[in-house]
Amino acid sequence: MRDLAPVEYLPPELALDEYNPETHEFNSKTRRYKNLIVLQQAKCRPHHVQVAKQHMMGRRNFEIASALKLHASTVGSVIKRPEVQTLIGMLRMYNGHMNGPTLEHKKNILWQILIDNQTVDPKVSLAAMDQMNKMDGVYKQEMSTEIRIIIDDGTFKPTTLDQ
Repeated sequence: MRDLAPVEYLPPELALDEYNPETHEFNSKTRRYKNLIVLQQAKCRPHHVQVAKQHMMGRRNFEIASALKLHASTVGSVIKRPEVQTLIGMLRMYNGHMNGPTLEHKKNILWQILIDNQTVDPKVSLAAMDQMNKMDGVYKQEMSTEIRIIIDDGTFKPTTLDQ
């Protein structure tokens, strides 16, 4: 896997450039996850890696088995192997890193802020509650689903065809 050149080969002003995306902590963690996943994949057989990746995509054992031309019980035993379990865990962590916090996680963080600041700073607590209400759609106005089509608003005189 290709990575950045070691820092000693880069001029310090480039290596320490805080505005360069490659020096941002997110990118270095991304590279670290990828390197760890590659190292763990090397400890697994190729079809074990395929089973782990398909499992991470949410496929059922019988679907994985038919896609990879394996028996369903083989897929189940592959998933239980320690090295495959470690790979699945690393893939899960990488997905969480790349996708960021879920909506439920964000709500939980707001809930913690709300509770922690109830007495210390009620304004912060109320702001957290306001954000939670917005996330839950409390402030949404209900819109009428009724559709009215007016064909004749009285502008034109009725003709014989209108009768």
